[in-house]
Amino acid sequence: MKNIVWQIVMCLLMTSCATIDEGNEGNGSAKIGILKDTRDGQVYHTATFGDAGEWMTENLSYEPPMAKYALPTPYGPPFYDYAPYYYSPNGLDQAAGKKQNYNGGRLGFLYTWAAAMNFKNGNVLEDFSNQSMSNQGICPSNWHLPTDDEWDILEVEIAANPVKYSTLTEPFEYYFSSGQAFKSTISLDEKNATDGFSKAADDGGFNVLLVGEADYYYKNRFWGTKAYFWTSVTRYEYPNDVNTTKAFCRSFNAPGDFFSGWGIDDYSEWKHYLFSVRCVKNKTAFAK
Repeated sequence: MKNIVWQIVMCLLMTSCATIDEGNEGNGSAKIGILKDTRDGQVYHTATFGDAGEWMTENLSYEPPMAKYALPTPYGPPFYDYAPYYYSPNGLDQAAGKKQNYNGGRLGFLYTWAAAMNFKNGNVLEDFSNQSMSNQGICPSNWHLPTDDEWDILEVEIAANPVKYSTLTEPFEYYFSSGQAFKSTISLDEKNATDGFSKAADDGGFNVLLVGEADYYYKNRFWGTKAYFWTSVTRYEYPNDVNTTKAFCRSFNAPGDFFSGWGIDDYSEWKHYLFSVRCVKNKTAFAK
């Protein structure tokens, strides 16, 4: 344990460092570590989820220089404003998104799909439906925005082995019903229970915080009841569409909401919405 603490201290002092493997430290059996983002010095907890690989167990809170800190403009050209924006959950100040006060996790920022993919302009409406293509997007070096398939693999792993990543002991029959093992135990609004059993972010749990989402019309909504995450994969809304106006995402819900809080919703949403981002480590060197 002393050796691990010393490694972490040295990592924080250096300008860059790789993820530190903490083995089976803590109360769980997941392989846990830390990642220092050399762009701004922020440090994130990580965990390895079997075949799904190594993921950040906190929401990204990087402030991209190419994106505007604001909500998108309603009904701009084109019909929706697909430019890169980021914003704080629930309209909180920017500093709030970076504090690790939530079972070792942080609220992070909410990003439009253009910001999540690190697009300054241009190709935000092009086709990115290739599941084998890895896109770094807004993620740190050697990490990338997960594909829809990578989310599927993660769900299968946690559903089959909940005891590694949560306080639950029985595997789930269906991987898309394993939301309880993903969600944090912490209620953000102190009104709605999360029905979550995830271990803490620094103990190998995925620790989904129900920070809600944002967009130009609804501003901030679903604080304490929902969480949304972007993938890098796009889809066409209609067969004859020229542009891809939507991208695949994942959502998690509090009890009494969609799937009664136990499920994981896999669908596509308009790119002008602002969702959370989790990054996954590259297994090969082909990420862009």
